[in-house]
Amino acid sequence: MNTFDAVSKAIGTHGEWKRKLSDAITSGKSNISIAVAKSDRECEFGKWLLALSPTELANPHAKRAIELHKRFHAEAGRTLELAVSGKKPEAEKSMNLGGDYATASSDLTLHMMNWRKSLG
Repeated sequence: MNTFDAVSKAIGTHGEWKRKLSDAITSGKSNISIAVAKSDRECEFGKWLLALSPTELANPHAKRAIELHKRFHAEAGRTLELAVSGKKPEAEKSMNLGGDYATASSDLTLHMMNWRKSLG
């Protein structure tokens, strides 16, 4: 998969996490394990990032994406853990504007949009 397509797809799939986490907050359960949510290596984009060549990894966009992607999954996992352990107010706080998950998600999405724009 080329970079443009990988980044475009990742924007959409990572955007779906908001719904998944909101559902978990509402129901108190999830079919996604906390370990999978926390891992930046389980999703297709993470696997794609890990497969980049050293030359591709030297690209500042790729380097920053790796950092932001890792942070995104750490916050998604933490928020999911709060949701399924009955800490609904804390999970909602993370999802709200300025919350840890919301900020990590926004930062990753903005970066990926800028990366895609730089590709033409």
